[in-house]
Amino acid sequence: MIWLHYRLSRLQLLIGLGALAVVALALALTGPDLADLSSSENFLQQAARHTPNSFLYVATILLTYAVPALLGAFWGAPLVAREVEAGTHRLIWAQGVGRTRWLAYRLGLGAAAVLVISGLLTLAITWWAAPIDAAVPKEGPTDVFSFNRMSPFLFGVRGLVPIGYALFAFTLGVVLGMVLRRTLVALGLTMALMVVLQVCMPLFVRAHLAAPIDTRLAITLDNLRGLEGTGSPQNPQHKTFHISGAGAADWVLSDETVDRSGTAPAQLPDYVPDCMPEPGQDDSASAPGGERDRCIQQLAADGYQQHIVYHPESAFWTLQWRETGLLVGGAALLTGFAFWRIRRDL
Repeated sequence: MIWLHYRLSRLQLLIGLGALAVVALALALTGPDLADLSSSENFLQQAARHTPNSFLYVATILLTYAVPALLGAFWGAPLVAREVEAGTHRLIWAQGVGRTRWLAYRLGLGAAAVLVISGLLTLAITWWAAPIDAAVPKEGPTDVFSFNRMSPFLFGVRGLVPIGYALFAFTLGVVLGMVLRRTLVALGLTMALMVVLQVCMPLFVRAHLAAPIDTRLAITLDNLRGLEGTGSPQNPQHKTFHISGAGAADWVLSDETVDRSGTAPAQLPDYVPDCMPEPGQDDSASAPGGERDRCIQQLAADGYQQHIVYHPESAFWTLQWRETGLLVGGAALLTGFAFWRIRRDL
């Protein structure tokens, strides 16, 4: 069965190993120089000037998002659907290999290959990008390196999560191929569903996998960073302060100015513009006459605070393990359904 699985899947396997080798070689050639450069001043600006670094940073993010859908579509979907379309599954099961045993070999060996390919790829990319991920919170985002690893966009391409997506996509493709019995239809639907999953997970699920830090902080001159609002100066609408309550590497879920009752008011008091420095004035400087001091004191007296909900950077691995566990659990359920289906239907 191992030899049969290899003969049936060798093209996909060789393509996957070849692509992995090309990416690993590119990362191995540029990674040491990038690590040496990380100790220099303005590391991100210097790294962005090297076109290979910028290209690999963006390309590896896109590749990591694409790999689960590709594995599910081209490795998982044809696994059963191709045999059923050709009718060869009856011949195989008539040769003394039961359908359950056949599926166990095919699923087990395919899943092992998926774990190896996605695991090595994610490990190489995470190693290569580690200096950049560490520098973004310290130096601030640039045009190319814009996200920290806790951000919803980057979180899904670091650590263990890409491996979980790849395994889930593979089993999803197998099940869709088994149910639809059409390889091309299962292939396209697998890719579409994986795109939907990778969009919905950070939007609706990930933030609830661990309890975030929910805090209210006083607005002071020391932590005040800016003021954002809508409307014109003559007709201001909702306004909110920006303060340094969460760290630069944290994932901020919400950040709003609230009143004494804990709700975000439709409009802050008319004296709020006095809390900010004049154009061109340093943020840490007080306005002439102490207007800013009086403004901040009045905000505190009126009960205004900053309500911040965030996941700290220290929760990175907690969220990684829980999201990966959720995906592996989904893959296990799909696998159970596949064994039930092949005994009942095919």
